[in-house]
Amino acid sequence: MKLFSSFIHSRLLYEILCGIMFCSCILNAQTPKYFTSTPIWGNNLNCNGIRIAQTSAKDYVVSGNTLDPINARFRVFIANINQVGEFTGFQEFIKQDTLSHTGSMATNHNKKRLLNAGAVIDTNNTRYHSYYLLTDFNGNLLNESIDSMALAGYENLFYAASNAFDGGYIVAGQSSAAPVVSGGGYVPYHPYVVKLDSLGNRQWDRLYTAYGPPLFAWIRNIQPAPNGSGYFLLGTTGNAVVGDALLIKIDTAGNELWHKTYDLSIGLDEFIGEQGSTILPTSDGGLIITVYHRDYDPFTGCCPPFVVGRKGVFIKTDSLGNVIWDTIRMTIDDDSDEIISFVPEPNLVETPDGNYVAAGHRIPLAGQIDGELVKVSKAGKVLWRRTYDLDGFDDYIYDMITSPDGGFVMCGRSETVLPPWGLIARLLIIKTNCMGLLTEPEAAFAYE
Repeated sequence: MKLFSSFIHSRLLYEILCGIMFCSCILNAQTPKYFTSTPIWGNNLNCNGIRIAQTSAKDYVVSGNTLDPINARFRVFIANINQVGEFTGFQEFIKQDTLSHTGSMATNHNKKRLLNAGAVIDTNNTRYHSYYLLTDFNGNLLNESIDSMALAGYENLFYAASNAFDGGYIVAGQSSAAPVVSGGGYVPYHPYVVKLDSLGNRQWDRLYTAYGPPLFAWIRNIQPAPNGSGYFLLGTTGNAVVGDALLIKIDTAGNELWHKTYDLSIGLDEFIGEQGSTILPTSDGGLIITVYHRDYDPFTGCCPPFVVGRKGVFIKTDSLGNVIWDTIRMTIDDDSDEIISFVPEPNLVETPDGNYVAAGHRIPLAGQIDGELVKVSKAGKVLWRRTYDLDGFDDYIYDMITSPDGGFVMCGRSETVLPPWGLIARLLIIKTNCMGLLTEPEAAFAYE
């Protein structure tokens, strides 16, 4: 009897274990490895994902801006996302009578902290003031500050953030060179950098007044130099319509070491401008840069059949910023696919095969805007381009990182007009394989 009872219990245990394994297999089969997701948290119908970082083997954190549905004011948010693109947490940072937004995020994985940098807008005088907030990975606030220069009448904004060598942070953007007075004439804007300690307290700031006059210049991306000698700042110098991409190398105290400007036009360029987007130190000791090339000439567009004047360009340089190659071809007889008609955002990675991938969006002559991922070789040849289109929506990709399996994880927004609410923009999360595809690769495939 005991033997029979033991057999029954063993059989029952076996069936339970089989059932658990079966359910587990079903759950695994139903969990997509690659996906597009547009999650909605509560009644937030406008949500832009600006930066994304991986916090564990399966989880991500996204920072961005969401719109208050009652008084139509933007504010910063931090969201936790699981491995299938679903919300597991959502924290908003509401400021009374003020709009706030983030432009960039630095991630400290050792201390599990996030430093978001952007701006607030005082709704009484509509002036921008630089703003940064330090949180943990769950969005719990540790420190925040509105830049002191702005309170003295200076107008400034942050667009870039990075970890510093000493465990602190370094943020950058633009600032006026004098207090802005309404109706008092134009004040030039210059590249602006602030160094923060690990607790988010200001240590020093620098205003680079050599760039900007008579109009303005700004920094869009900042990266530490691999040898610890300082930081690379990438941005634009010129004006709101035309200008050149600007690269500045500074030391760890913010002193300029050297600079380069990049003008990709040939001959007169009254209508052409280049805006720096992203810079990345490469494994060969050089740099890779993405630039947003804009041609405002209404008679000769640079990249048909797309909207006049929108082209993304990769530039490869040595360690001192000297150009080795770029992906723009301005000669009349050049019809190669090396002309890349997309708008790159501040994200750029070097893949294990030594090539480069950037994300952004493509703006067609007609139809919806699509998110896009572009890969170029170490010699500047376009290897592939992937577009991501949610039917009936305009899709933008603002940030992209690599995942442990060699694929890519992106965030942005997917927007459309939906009566009676009008324009809505959902958070967009995309995870692909190493070839930018939403499917499992075959057993044998070329990495490129």
